[in-house]
Amino acid sequence: MPLKSTLGVNFFTRPKRNNPNKLDIYLRIAVNKKRSEKSIKRDINVIDWDILRVKAKETSDQFITLNYYIVDVKAEVLNAHKELHAERKVNTAKAIKLK
Repeated sequence: MPLKSTLGVNFFTRPKRNNPNKLDIYLRIAVNKKRSEKSIKRDINVIDWDILRVKAKETSDQFITLNYYIVDVKAEVLNAHKELHAERKVNTAKAIKLK
C-alpha cells in the first residue's frame, strides 16, 4: 500500500531577541499538517529581507549567497522526504528534520 503524505517547506523570520533590527531565519517542515521548525542559523537585517518573495533582497553577493543557501536547505529537505518515502519509513516532519 503506498504511503501518502503531504509536504510543505517554508521559510519565515522572527525578530532577534537582542537586536530588533535583525531577523533570524527559520525553516518550517509540515507533513500531514504536523509541523516542525528549525533555525537555519542565519540572520539578516530587516530592511534586506523581502517578505513577499521570502528571501533576501539581492543587493550584494552576501545576500545572493544566502538565497542559494536557502534553496540548498529546501533541496535537502525534499531529498530527505524522498529517501524516507523510498525506504517506506514513516514520513513525519520530525523524521525529516532529524535526517
